[in-house]
Amino acid sequence: MAGSFDIFVTADKNLRYQQNLSRITVAIVVLNAVNTKLSTLKPLVKDVLTQMDGLEAGMILEVVASPPQDQV
Repeated sequence: MAGSFDIFVTADKNLRYQQNLSRITVAIVVLNAVNTKLSTLKPLVKDVLTQMDGLEAGMILEVVASPPQDQV
């Protein structure tokens, strides 16, 4: 992945606890949502795109989904 990509986007909320991220040479974006359905994750893309320019290698950004309207 290193050398080919600048940002790794994942929905794995436990990645930081399962992997040694100290040697990672990319930024990591964690999509934190109730499930991984496209309809759930799609609204997070805008947040990712607006914050992407400020990311640097080794940084971890967690983008949290708002709860569904019927659960507010």
